[in-house]
Amino acid sequence: MIEFKNINLVYDVNTPDETIALKDINFSIDSGEFVAIIGHTGSGKSSLVKLFNGLEIATSGEILYNQENIYKKGYDLYKLKKKIGLVFQYPENQLFELDVLSDVCFGLLNYGVSQKDAVIKAKEALNLVGVDEKFYHMSPFELSGGLKRRVAIGGVLAMSPDILVLDEVTAGLDAKGKEKILNLLKKLNTEKGRTIILVSHSMEDVAEYSQRILVMNQGTIRYNDTPKNIFKKISGLESIGLSVPKANHIVRQLKQRGLKVDVTAITIEEAKNTIMQAVGDFRG
Repeated sequence: MIEFKNINLVYDVNTPDETIALKDINFSIDSGEFVAIIGHTGSGKSSLVKLFNGLEIATSGEILYNQENIYKKGYDLYKLKKKIGLVFQYPENQLFELDVLSDVCFGLLNYGVSQKDAVIKAKEALNLVGVDEKFYHMSPFELSGGLKRRVAIGGVLAMSPDILVLDEVTAGLDAKGKEKILNLLKKLNTEKGRTIILVSHSMEDVAEYSQRILVMNQGTIRYNDTPKNIFKKISGLESIGLSVPKANHIVRQLKQRGLKVDVTAITIEEAKNTIMQAVGDFRG
């Protein structure tokens, strides 16, 4: 669906402040994938995210969306922004209308959708993100943090994007709110077939939800693999300021103490199962 080919991004070119943000980036993401992007602060994650729908333009290289170069002359980047929706950290800060329904309608109306159709699509999106009708005519600023975030995501989903790119979307939420957002993304991916690209600092979240992980370091892609393969690279991750999920750390410690557990377990459920199996075998 989308492919980055030899992408470089340099800020303040030919000035004393020239900075290389991204260097020789190459990867592709297929339709229906759930891909996570991780990396230490300053690794280039946010710069990469801005390239997906043309919010930022690469200094060199090509980005192909459905095999078409988005940088070719005459390409409609305006329409691309409808196909690839971006949700930034603290998206609730982008809410501004008088009520929830109007806020979710705003983007649709801006793209020329009629008022009637905009309301229909907005209600569908709000239902999808689990926002009850009783909130439709409330000010978005009266909602809880988690609800505000779901409304903001609903505003992007109302545009029916093929790809949803989310930059640290669970930041600042409590455990319950965070779980609701992540389960929503999983549902959109598995039931609605939406391609999800999630930037996260949580190793637990990417282990639990993603199918593939891109690991960034100093503006380059260090690793591109499945979660299980990524989290086998403990020394490599630690060298760039990252770690393995807590569940994986625990099973590795237990292994060192003689318990026959599966050290490839990376989620809480996998760790629980292998520990119970190992304890059962030990008692037997």
